[in-house]
Amino acid sequence: MVATSQAAVNRDNGTNAARRQALDDHLAAMKAPTDETVLAQNVRIGIVTAALRQLATVLLPTKILQRVKSHLRREARKPIEMGVRECLMHILRINLQEIP
Repeated sequence: MVATSQAAVNRDNGTNAARRQALDDHLAAMKAPTDETVLAQNVRIGIVTAALRQLATVLLPTKILQRVKSHLRREARKPIEMGVRECLMHILRINLQEIP
């Protein structure tokens, strides 16, 4: 992306000074990343994910996954006012999204 911005700056013949300045500013912003832009990059997401997993390991009690699955198998019941389809969708969401 830096190369394409640099190429756009080089192609500009200088007739549109405002456009050239905007391209120069954009290129300078890309070359000098801030903390927010570094964390937003996909390369750095692994660091944040690892930190969150470690935090969850420290804060959550041991064998929490076994407790959740046991509760779902033995004690979780469908509320009277909830439809069967809605209850099934909630269970599928818990199994496929929240537990992993």
